[in-house]
Amino acid sequence: MYPKPIERFRIRLKETKIGKYYLDEILPTLALFIVISSFMFQIFKLLKTRSAKDYSLFFILLQLIGTPEGGGALVTGILTKNIQLAIMGAFGFLYNVIALFINQFSKK
Repeated sequence: MYPKPIERFRIRLKETKIGKYYLDEILPTLALFIVISSFMFQIFKLLKTRSAKDYSLFFILLQLIGTPEGGGALVTGILTKNIQLAIMGAFGFLYNVIALFINQFSKK
C-alpha cells in the first residue's frame, strides 16, 4: 500500500534541509518567534491602553486553562519536554493573566 499524499508530504518535509538543519527542526523555532512577537505586541497594547473591554471573562478563563496558546500548551510542553510549546504556552498564559487583570480591575 502506498502512503497517502499527506504522508509523502510529511516525509519530504522531514528530509528537507536548510543548510545543515532539517526543516522539521527549524519550523518549531520559527513558529516560536512568530507567536512570541504577536503576544508581545498584544501585551504592550493591553498595558498601553489599559483596556480589555472586548474580552469576555469566560473567553479569558478558557484561554488561560485549556487552549494551545495558554495554560494547556504550557502544561503539555512541560509534560512532553517540548521547550518551544512550553515557552509559547507561558507567553500565552502571561498574556491572558494580564488581560484578565485589566478586564476585571481597570477603571471602566
